[in-house]
Amino acid sequence: MRRSALTKHASIIAIGFVTLSGNAWAQDAESAPAEEEYSTLDEIVVTASGRDQTKLESSISVTSVNAQMIQDFQPSSEAEVFKLLPGIQVPGTSGPGGNSNIAVRGLPVATGGAPFVQLQEDGLPVVLFGDIQFGNNDYWTRFDPSVANIEAVRGGSATTFASQAPGAVINYISNYGREEGGYVELKKGIDYSETQLNFRYGGALTDSMNFHVGGFFKKGRGPLNAGYNTSESLQVKANVTKEFDDGKGFFRLLFKYADTQEPNYTGAPALATISGNKVTSVRAWPGFDGREETNYSKYNQDFLIYNRDGNLERVKMDGITTKQKSIGGQFHYEFSENISIDNNFRWSDISGGFASPFLGIATRASILGSTVNGRTVAAIRYASGPNAGQLYTGQYVDNNVNVKTNIRDLGSLVNDLTLAGKFDMGFADLTARAGYFYMDQDIAMDWHVNKSLRELNGNSPSQLDLYDSATATAVANRITTEGISGYNNNWGNCCARDYDLSYTNTAPYVQLVLDNDIFNFDGSVRFEKVKASGYTI
Repeated sequence: MRRSALTKHASIIAIGFVTLSGNAWAQDAESAPAEEEYSTLDEIVVTASGRDQTKLESSISVTSVNAQMIQDFQPSSEAEVFKLLPGIQVPGTSGPGGNSNIAVRGLPVATGGAPFVQLQEDGLPVVLFGDIQFGNNDYWTRFDPSVANIEAVRGGSATTFASQAPGAVINYISNYGREEGGYVELKKGIDYSETQLNFRYGGALTDSMNFHVGGFFKKGRGPLNAGYNTSESLQVKANVTKEFDDGKGFFRLLFKYADTQEPNYTGAPALATISGNKVTSVRAWPGFDGREETNYSKYNQDFLIYNRDGNLERVKMDGITTKQKSIGGQFHYEFSENISIDNNFRWSDISGGFASPFLGIATRASILGSTVNGRTVAAIRYASGPNAGQLYTGQYVDNNVNVKTNIRDLGSLVNDLTLAGKFDMGFADLTARAGYFYMDQDIAMDWHVNKSLRELNGNSPSQLDLYDSATATAVANRITTEGISGYNNNWGNCCARDYDLSYTNTAPYVQLVLDNDIFNFDGSVRFEKVKASGYTI
């Protein structure tokens, strides 16, 4: 067991400058966008910014995508949602469960996940770090009808108004029920088995109070047919807002409950022709088309692990699972025309898991005659499915792992307080802001990475067992159990991990904005301090 304490300091500075002139938008009539496309430039930027500047006035790179645009796009995962955001680069192959590598143009994905991107809900991170292994930030955030729009800020004040976000901040902003209305929507997969019910409704409770509630329920086999239900998810988000009688501010309570299960796809084999630096004729692997098939299987819906207590335990092959309960509060008050205060708070109880079959390729011939668990492999037989007990004669096998990670605790407490003042300097307006960010993040997990063997087949593959004799199974000694050749024994014996850690991130920050009709000058600085404690085994 190793106990550790870590203190980390970092100062971050961002400076932005933008100039505007009367003819900046002059274009030919044929190429001019419609008038309504310009109207979004007057929207106030609320993400990683001072919260009183429009897109046009701001010196940061900001994109806002409304809920209607996202619904029209019909994304099947958060990775596909992010494809609507310029400068955000993410492959769409991981599936609806998450675990995508989210990059910002110009910055690499150094460790997997999203090390330089913070995902927020209503202005606060759901988890502090974007690259928590087997707990990445896209596990915990789902676009649903409760979301009014998604706002992304790249660079600039993303660095100084948010922790752990030197590249970008992506903020899911809720519908707060300012306009009464809602809908119920039922969606069905056309060429795959999936049903999703979406709903939302909001409006006024009194003359000074409004509410909104929305969410979804989904059940099915996922976009790649696994032969059993890999999707079974429920999420509900709600909020209540009280506007102050003097019109100077509001107080808002926000609630979230989520219990989700979604598949995570870990890659698929393919064939291609390579000539020098040129790759052509990319095509599916014989017997496994990764565009339509998966190595999730109805014959491998659960498997055995050695749990952290040292006992055998049967666990479900249920992809990425999340359980979340959170309550938050937002407070805004204007003491005068020039002085205002904002506070944003959230407490979250978060846990979940990761259980997925990773895919690898080996030939059957390379396994026959090899030594596994001290014995020579003489035969490979089906361990499950309709051919259980029969010899396996296929050319290739899937010889990677079954992974189970228990996310025991990923809960957090976060608060962001900002005081702002705006002053007329004669030639320009000067806005000064000072803030203090605090977040306490728990990370408690145990990993179980088991060497596994199954047939290389995209249509409900069966597990394969190894034997030390080619004779009947009643005589031969079985070397593996249900296709598992060892517990916590793969990836270089790296990954039998158990840890319980706590991180505390505090960050004071300040911003000065000088703004007139000709230019906007924006400078900000943030001082990060991170402390970590806990144990690893």
